[in-house]
Amino acid sequence: MKFVNRERELADLADFWQRPGAHLVVVYGRRRTGKTTLLARSVRDKPHLFWVADRFPAPTLLRDFSQSIYRLEHSDSSPSPDFAYPDWEMAFRSLGRLAQERRVVAVLDEFPYAVEAEPALPSLLQRLWDHELKQSQLLLVLCGSHIGMMERELMTYRAPLYGRRSGQLLIRPMDFSALRQFFPRWNLIQQVTAFAILGGIPSYWEQFEPTYTIEANVRERILRPNSLLYVEPSFLVYAELREPRNYLGILRAIAHGHRRMRDIATASGVPRTNLPRYLGILRDLRLIERQAPVTERHPERSRRGLYRLEDHYLNFYFRFVAPFREDLEQGYVDRAWRAIDQQLDAFVGGTAFEGLCRQWVRRRGRQGHLPFVPEQVGSFWDRQTQVDVVGLNWSQKTALLGEARWTSRPLGRQVLDALRAKAPAVLPAPDWHVHYALFSRSGFTKGLTDQAEGEGVWLVGLGDIVQDE
Repeated sequence: MKFVNRERELADLADFWQRPGAHLVVVYGRRRTGKTTLLARSVRDKPHLFWVADRFPAPTLLRDFSQSIYRLEHSDSSPSPDFAYPDWEMAFRSLGRLAQERRVVAVLDEFPYAVEAEPALPSLLQRLWDHELKQSQLLLVLCGSHIGMMERELMTYRAPLYGRRSGQLLIRPMDFSALRQFFPRWNLIQQVTAFAILGGIPSYWEQFEPTYTIEANVRERILRPNSLLYVEPSFLVYAELREPRNYLGILRAIAHGHRRMRDIATASGVPRTNLPRYLGILRDLRLIERQAPVTERHPERSRRGLYRLEDHYLNFYFRFVAPFREDLEQGYVDRAWRAIDQQLDAFVGGTAFEGLCRQWVRRRGRQGHLPFVPEQVGSFWDRQTQVDVVGLNWSQKTALLGEARWTSRPLGRQVLDALRAKAPAVLPAPDWHVHYALFSRSGFTKGLTDQAEGEGVWLVGLGDIVQDE
């Protein structure tokens, strides 16, 4: 994999390595964010054990783990195929013994699979850590993709290993600036389009060929049944979740615009009484999120909250690939591509471009380039009004309202007039001061440019959005 970004995470891991004594570090994040690649890079020049658990029975996992310890101790020989310590306690004690004389890092990747097979493992580790391992020079890294399970088993107050860890790293999807490094030869429109389709998941970026057009990449790397991206959503759900059909139904319902709980239940066929549990697990996995209008002071309790797919590629897949699977399985790609081509601009605008515009507001506010520092940035909606970009400072009673348009035509005065007309519906009170910003892929008409200059309206082009990242 081409390695970009992650400098901060590499520096954090290097810092743990350099600290004296034993340390337990938790690394977690949704699948495909590059955790394994990051950890492999961080330990490649150090004495290390790198063990990856899988959904095997506990004796098989213990044998594999034992053999990894053997190879760490005996770099010039290999264990016999049936070598295994008699139990997990003996295996970890042996690992601790190796770390008495020298600094050793041990990475246990996909740790939740090991806990699934051996539920007592966290309690065993806690006892050994307290009585033996913390006296060693061991850097123990526990890594996993099931975010909710990692937090419950390792980080909550009731977890056996609570209070033992030296730190944790949540590996989030990468941002747009990292994708630009990954595809440096593409122009900005191609880069934003790729980000809308693939999101911030580096292993998805690897599937796209930078010498192809976006259309060629979608046709060859997504719409072909033998491609990784074609099967990825099913793999992701079946690998992480029981009752995968219900989860797939929920994801598809949300992707098709059913964002309220009652609508999701109707579209997915999942009873509304059972739906909160499924939605909670999907939120734990960072596959969906619940959003409320930015003006809501208590968004977690807001009745206006809507669910959306947090993962860009799942959104793209369930919108444009899943409905055409029957055609695609038979090799007929054209009908699916026509549907994508007709709706792609709207998809990119709503999925990626609006998010980049909101990030611009946050960044410019922190840098002191706005008249105020927004305390909250998001969007606003009610039954009649939709505003793409809203920044609020409650203490100063100041707001920024913005419209984001991913169209091939320059924006004109009518867009600014329409945005101004929405202000009374958005502002928390009539005495608030409001600023306006327009964001455009294709620039602005001269009439709008002249008007904006005289009225202090920000006109932000695509190049402006990314130049100060």
